[in-house]
Amino acid sequence: MMAYLGVDPGREKIGWVLADSDGRLICSGILPVRHRQELQRAVRQGNWRRLAPFLAEGGAPEEKECGITCIVVGDGTGSAAIQVLFAGDRRVQTVPEGYSTLEARSLYWRYHPPRGIRRLIPRSLCVPPRPIDDFAALYLVRRHLAMQP
Repeated sequence: MMAYLGVDPGREKIGWVLADSDGRLICSGILPVRHRQELQRAVRQGNWRRLAPFLAEGGAPEEKECGITCIVVGDGTGSAAIQVLFAGDRRVQTVPEGYSTLEARSLYWRYHPPRGIRRLIPRSLCVPPRPIDDFAALYLVRRHLAMQP
């Protein structure tokens, strides 16, 4: 299976996602910036189990199951450090990050609909119970796919 790696870089943490060619989430996670080398090693070795401690959604695919077609990186804060990490890799594509946090919140609630009394609160007022940088990375992959001819 060919997949897209989405990366939402930041000052303190990096959201990442593996998504299929339809933009569906395979697995995702959030790792501290100090561990960004683990992301690079996972891509180079095709060993997604390296990122298991940082998983937030899904399970790491088997190495032979998943090859990266494109690495989609947001152009905001921390983008330069990620681009240096993958310097020389022709698969890297930069995508505008505008409104990615709002879209990430919306994606989070689609994957995890509120339950109980929280269903009555408008989703725009609900704050996800965890960081959603991985869903921002998913949005970046979907934005990239939508921009393709």
